[in-house]
Amino acid sequence: MAETALTLRGVHKSFGTTHAVRGIDVEIGRGEIVALLGPNGSGKTTSLDMALGLTRPDEGTAALFGAPPAEAINRNLVGVMLQSGSLLRDDRVGRILTMLARIAGVADTVPALAKRTRIEDLLGRYVRQLSGGELQRVRLAIALVGDPELLILDEPTAGMDPGARREFWELMRTEADTGRTIVFATHHLNEAELFAPRTIVMHEGRVVADGQTSEVRALAASQHLTAALDAEDWPGLRAELAAVLGQSDAIDYARGQLTITGADLRKAAIVVLSHEAARAVELKNSTLDDSFALLTTAKSA
Repeated sequence: MAETALTLRGVHKSFGTTHAVRGIDVEIGRGEIVALLGPNGSGKTTSLDMALGLTRPDEGTAALFGAPPAEAINRNLVGVMLQSGSLLRDDRVGRILTMLARIAGVADTVPALAKRTRIEDLLGRYVRQLSGGELQRVRLAIALVGDPELLILDEPTAGMDPGARREFWELMRTEADTGRTIVFATHHLNEAELFAPRTIVMHEGRVVADGQTSEVRALAASQHLTAALDAEDWPGLRAELAAVLGQSDAIDYARGQLTITGADLRKAAIVVLSHEAARAVELKNSTLDDSFALLTTAKSA
């Protein structure tokens, strides 16, 4: 079997006038745990749909374990937990899980699977009675029927409260310890940091960063320092800031407004605050959208 679990080569996808995915190349090896990170509308879901054969690329190719997606899925190599689709509300959890396990030829694994995913107490309940977190645990159990080698999750903690989200990732750490390949889409940077050694960042249909999660986080992290300053006071403050700013920090002064962007601007903030002429001084961390925009700029530079 191929050493690569998931491959996208030059894939494009448009819906009407919207170019959802713009020629991305992704290769994920067997045993990797990878976060596909990006804001809503960045192309994450469409990319996963193409990888699974649910959506045909307009250009490019998709493969799972070196074969067409349908082949890998038919061989029970892939477990999937998508945002779309729903379970029958008036059916019991245990019946759904048993039926799917029988189809996969592994009906005897249901008790162990229910215990592993912490849904033993949910087997007798109707789907309509489940909370958001409980429903996602059931969906995870369904994705794990047949013990797939690759697990693909699209925004698996969407709609969960912090406690349910924490419990879900505790379950996922157990699955990661088995050596299973796990690919999950999220817009929560902290989920990528806590769970995935590798992060692929998407923005506006493109891959703008791909590497170790710690490196991606460092690249995306930034602070913004702003202040109002009269033009005659700018030269003196600029000289003071030059002593504390790094080469990668960006500084701009125009029409009485000072703006500095960098990874750590605490020293610069002290300098600006100590300058009597500076007014309305504000230091804030970048938002996730700011980080994606910064990564996009870095990619195109």
